[in-house]
Amino acid sequence: DPAKLRTKRQGAEGDGERVYVSRQTVIALQLAVLLLQRRAEVAGAMASEIDLDQGTWLITAERMKGRRQHLVPLPPRAVELIREAWTLGAKARKAKTDELVKAEQPVPSDWPVFPSPRDPRKPIKPDSLTHALAAVFEAAGIEGASTHDLRRTGATALTSERLSVSPFVRSLVLSHT
Repeated sequence: DPAKLRTKRQGAEGDGERVYVSRQTVIALQLAVLLLQRRAEVAGAMASEIDLDQGTWLITAERMKGRRQHLVPLPPRAVELIREAWTLGAKARKAKTDELVKAEQPVPSDWPVFPSPRDPRKPIKPDSLTHALAAVFEAAGIEGASTHDLRRTGATALTSERLSVSPFVRSLVLSHT
C-alpha cells in the first residue's frame, strides 16, 4: 500500500512526504507482477484486447516486443483488477465522449484500460509505472530496482524448486522465442 509509505528525502520533516501513486497505476503494477508482462504492454492495454468472460488478454503483435501476438490467460484476480480499472476510467470516458459528440467529432470504438489523465482516449505512458515504482522503492529503501525486475523475479520464481514450472512454459508466459 503506497499510501503508508513516506519519502526519506533530506530536508523532509517528520516522516517525510507521502508517496502518491494513483489507484489505476497501482492496479497496472499489480497486473505486471501477476501476469509477468512488460510495463508497456500493461500500460497500453486496450479494451478490445481483453475478454473478461473468457479470461483472456490477446496483446496485438504491434504492441509486443517480439512483434507476435501474445495470448495471456487471466486468473480471477487479474479479471477483478481489470474490472476495477475499467470502472475507475468510466467517468473520464463519458466526459470525453460527451465532449466529442458536442464537437461533432468521432468517438473512439476502443478505449485504453488505463487511460491517461490528460486524454482518456490514450493509454498511460509506461514511464508512469516506472516513476511510481521508483518512488515506492525509494521510500521502502530498495536501491537499484526497476519495473523489469518484477518480471525477472517472477520468471525466476516460476522455475524455482518450489513451483517447478518448466523453462518452456515460463518462456510461453513471458512471450520469449
